[in-house]
Amino acid sequence: MGRIKHHGRTRAQESTNAIERMYITMRHLFNRGFYKPMGISGETLRESLLLLRPEIYGSIGDEKAELEGLLYVIDRLPTGIEECTFINLTSDEGYSNSHFKPIIPEKRRRNCYRIDDEQMNIEITRGRSEIYDILTHLTFLFVESHKISKRVIINEDGATTRDWIKLEKAVLSKKKLTQQEREVAITHTANILGRTFNELSSVYADFSTPTQTERLLHIVYWLGKLAIEEQISNNKRTITFSPVLRERLGHHIHGEIWADAIKETLFNNDLLDRPIHIISANMHSVMNTLYSPNALKALTTKKDIFQVYEALSSNKNNDLRHKVNKEALGSGMIYIKDASGTNIDVQIFDTDLIDIKKLDIKVNETIIKEKKPIILVMDYAFGEQAYETIDELLKPYKKKGKKLHLNVESVSIMGKAGILEGGKGDIMIPSAHIFEGTADNYPFHNELKKEDLENQGVNVYEGSMITVLGTSLQNKDILKFFHNSTWSVIGLEMEGAHYQKAIQAASKVRGSISPDVKVRYAYYASDNPLETGGTLASGGLGTSGVRPTYLITRTILEQIFN
Repeated sequence: MGRIKHHGRTRAQESTNAIERMYITMRHLFNRGFYKPMGISGETLRESLLLLRPEIYGSIGDEKAELEGLLYVIDRLPTGIEECTFINLTSDEGYSNSHFKPIIPEKRRRNCYRIDDEQMNIEITRGRSEIYDILTHLTFLFVESHKISKRVIINEDGATTRDWIKLEKAVLSKKKLTQQEREVAITHTANILGRTFNELSSVYADFSTPTQTERLLHIVYWLGKLAIEEQISNNKRTITFSPVLRERLGHHIHGEIWADAIKETLFNNDLLDRPIHIISANMHSVMNTLYSPNALKALTTKKDIFQVYEALSSNKNNDLRHKVNKEALGSGMIYIKDASGTNIDVQIFDTDLIDIKKLDIKVNETIIKEKKPIILVMDYAFGEQAYETIDELLKPYKKKGKKLHLNVESVSIMGKAGILEGGKGDIMIPSAHIFEGTADNYPFHNELKKEDLENQGVNVYEGSMITVLGTSLQNKDILKFFHNSTWSVIGLEMEGAHYQKAIQAASKVRGSISPDVKVRYAYYASDNPLETGGTLASGGLGTSGVRPTYLITRTILEQIFN
């Protein structure tokens, strides 16, 4: 019999497949209403994650514990999550009006509530991407927890190693540990994790919080303890999705409330019929660019403006930030603190009230005088939430039975993205967004060009970019494929295609805004996931993000003002 030639699937194809399986599984589990991450129901998620071995989770596939990945995940989940057997994902169901105190993770804006010793509620107000994000992180956490229990259980009856008994004693001790006791505890923990004393000591402080110095010991102990209970007494951790969340998801409830509040503010301030320029960015760069030359005159005359921006981005200089903010609120800025649950704050700048002569960027004064444009800055959306928010924002405002269309002249998106051919702090100018796992692609005319940003001390790349379903699932094989294939992708981020879909629908299909709306996209690199040690888990940008952020901001504003 002739042998059939077997075409081996590449590692990139396997990985793409694993990601797709994870999303389908997560949606299925969500529809089902609950699952046990370490039980049969969570098997597909665990297996896919282990097959993928995403860059961000480091050595998840090895026997030894992964420390940088653990820190990355712990910063994005509520404090105390490691102690909980029941994790409940809810909609905004009124906990903010209760005695429960919200716990907000260090690196993700979301409200979480510790209901009792065993239960943590996490409020989902930003759509599916947020659920994917949380479930992926939890899967990682639980896989790591089983590595701990496997190393410390000696027999079926649940007897544990001496290292574990010593760790337990240190964690449960009511007294503050001395340096000597801490080092003894670290020695035992290193043994449990299959790591060296040195490796643990070097990350120890990163895990500590002001209220919990020994947080790393605490996390390892509780993760292990619950995993031991799962293995010995089959008492499995459970993730549930509240009925209200399941009913509301995908219905733009928060996005609609958010957009209505913005349009109402514009209407009440007689700004609704002015030309509007929307910018999705952080909450400081536009404000600082417009107001720091005047608010910080003493500094700006002595220092390079980028040094001033750098000073403003440091937490130490609250007084400087306060000065700029005060100046802004006194000369044309309206600030809308989010109350809708989208977690997206908004600033509205009335250029008619800004003293244009004091700006340090190119401005065509006649345009400003005649048109009096409005700049609307919205904070970053998260994944699919980008579609929901822009889609709602671009719809006409309904007032007394009338539909008032917004005169949106441009939409500019600036953000952080992973880069595939440069390094941290470089700039990427996309010419199209491709949606991961599909061949769906969104080419567009980008008003920002490479030459607009070149020769200013930052490398600039131009090309297509991929919108991924979640940043924490990419691995080297997938990234190399994106980069080397004919798609020639220069970077990856989470919102591009979603924004573009909404802008295109409003301008080309629904006719809510002008079909000639100008679109600008630019990203600066937060990491290069193809470089070992260059992933997001390797830490933040520090000040290397300041220059590219402000270069992009200044270029967008100059285009709007000319």
